[in-house]
Amino acid sequence: MIYQVVTSHNVYNAGGGNHSYEVRLLERTCNCRKWQNIGIPCSLAIRVCAVVKIDSTTCIHPCYSLDYALSTYSHAFVVPKSQSLWRDPTGPKWLPNPAFMRGKGRPVQSRIRNEMDGVKNKDREPGWRREDVDLIESQPKQTCGLCHASGHNRRKCP
Repeated sequence: MIYQVVTSHNVYNAGGGNHSYEVRLLERTCNCRKWQNIGIPCSLAIRVCAVVKIDSTTCIHPCYSLDYALSTYSHAFVVPKSQSLWRDPTGPKWLPNPAFMRGKGRPVQSRIRNEMDGVKNKDREPGWRREDVDLIESQPKQTCGLCHASGHNRRKCP
């Protein structure tokens, strides 16, 4: 059976609303693709289950069940007695990108930086990101906290 769900218009909703979706309970599919991708019914499918008076927890994929989790971890894990018995890992070694590493003497940040932050890398050609030129021009020049001259900081003040 195919059910059509139309979302209501909401000022606070980023999508704007007034979208039409098809929910197929027997096939466990929805046009928003969340149900197929995650295995848990989306809000549209839950609404259809409520209208049809079906418990929406029965539509969850079996991989999320307790029996499935217990069968996954039912096998015995063999733990080596000491570190000398560990096997050397095969495959590529993962090293952190030095451009994203915190420098010595810098405070720890709770935010994790990634490639989208526009960190300048000296090995790349200038303008490798479109924001670089604008970023450099928009930043204020460095001024000293002691003599208030530009071009150096308090630590390098003559």
